Amino acid sequence: MNYVIEALNESCGKIEVLSPCGKGTGEKTPREVSKINENTTLTYLASEKKSGSKNSIIKLIEKSKREKTLFCELDELINEGDTVIVYHSLALIDVLKKLRKKKKFKLVLQVCEIYADVTENKKIRKKEIDFISEADSYIFSSTVLEKELNRDKPYAICMGTYRSEPVLSTPKNDKIHLVYAGTFNPKKGGVLNAIECASYLDERYHLHLLGKGNDQVTSLVTMKSILASEKSGCTITQDGYFAGDEYKKVLQSFHIGISTQNVNDPFSKTSFPSKILSYLANGLRVVSGGVLPVVNSSLKDYLSIYEADMPEAIAQAIKEVDLNAPYNSRGLIDDLNNDFVKSLKALLSA
Repeated sequence: MNYVIEALNESCGKIEVLSPCGKGTGEKTPREVSKINENTTLTYLASEKKSGSKNSIIKLIEKSKREKTLFCELDELINEGDTVIVYHSLALIDVLKKLRKKKKFKLVLQVCEIYADVTENKKIRKKEIDFISEADSYIFSSTVLEKELNRDKPYAICMGTYRSEPVLSTPKNDKIHLVYAGTFNPKKGGVLNAIECASYLDERYHLHLLGKGNDQVTSLVTMKSILASEKSGCTITQDGYFAGDEYKKVLQSFHIGISTQNVNDPFSKTSFPSKILSYLANGLRVVSGGVLPVVNSSLKDYLSIYEADMPEAIAQAIKEVDLNAPYNSRGLIDDLNNDFVKSLKALLSA
């Protein structure tokens, strides 16, 4: 979101940003307004302390209060004819539909995935798709999503953060260092696929896992890592969770970033793996599964792509990466940024 805000500043100047989820501390917090930069104000809504109750009636009441607070804030903030850019969320649908009945404003939806494809709930999916179709224009995370959801309305494509990062560190040359940075959620398969492919590498490779999970998931990751390392000699370490400049510095100490979410899962058919852009922005080579949003993207020729969700196939794609070939992923990211800013200008003036 920081990147989209910066791109909007370049495209149209001053903007106002509203976070509907408060400060996210779980405690009661007041409404807070601050400045991100000279062209951007950020408002956090007031939030109540989370009760933690599992009672469905209490949860419904809390949800109703949050929606009422959000509606009132938006009603005061938005004027007739304004352009409102919304990061698509199931939690915002009812509030936005109600507000659009009261006021006419241009709705631009940033759609990065179809959330119901994760839960595989057909009823929720229909509600989600119906709402998406009501937007006036879009920012999609992939051309696949655009083809599935758009009906000849203006759009721009933003696969992730198009900001090349300055050089903060360089890779060690003792081994070929691989990194999986992302969710440890076994359902999405990424971390387990990464570990299993290490069984088919050798002692020349070192796989680093960046991220975190609950105790049960961490234990599973540890056990799988030990078994894979014993089989092949490839070193596997859980390096922890990083953010900000520390994350960039750590990431740049590796040679190859791997994006290994399950190729055949429903959400993989429309959701572009944003970690790919993060790897490229920090100068890494990238190995990715051949999910549709990747294969149909402008980045495909810069990636080493495997087709089958098999550890041998992932390992082979890693082995085929030529670390000595000329490479300038930061330049690629800069070109994507320039194109996106131009697309935003055209979108907002349409």
